[in-house]
Amino acid sequence: MRIALVVVVVALLAGGLGLFVRSRQVERSAEALCEKLAQAQDLDQSLTTLDPATLDPRVDALRGAKAVAPADIRSSVTTLADFVSGLAHDVDAAPGDRPTALADALVARQDQVDAVTAAGNEVTVWAQANCGLTLAGTTPTIATP
Repeated sequence: MRIALVVVVVALLAGGLGLFVRSRQVERSAEALCEKLAQAQDLDQSLTTLDPATLDPRVDALRGAKAVAPADIRSSVTTLADFVSGLAHDVDAAPGDRPTALADALVARQDQVDAVTAAGNEVTVWAQANCGLTLAGTTPTIATP
């Protein structure tokens, strides 16, 4: 009787664990990415104002886009999301003036400009073709001091 009970409990635990793992898996699809990109829309304006109330949710949405991006655009989404996340982190961590912190963070990343610009262009084109979204201006312009 005890052996049967142990077998039933183990079977239930294994089944529950399997369901839990499946529920935690992220669906990589154009639809899921379109949803995240729509939430990140106007990120360029949020970077301009640096208002945490608008910037943080858009940066979070772009971070989330990395997890759902299909293979054909995943690399570009990752490049763009990592860049913007790094900028946002540096601005949030800096004491004092947020615009100065953003300028400093951009200058520190000048070696990434070409890759981020290309990724931003690819994501913009993909979003227009697959989602009907206009994301023009998603890549920050880096001015040389």
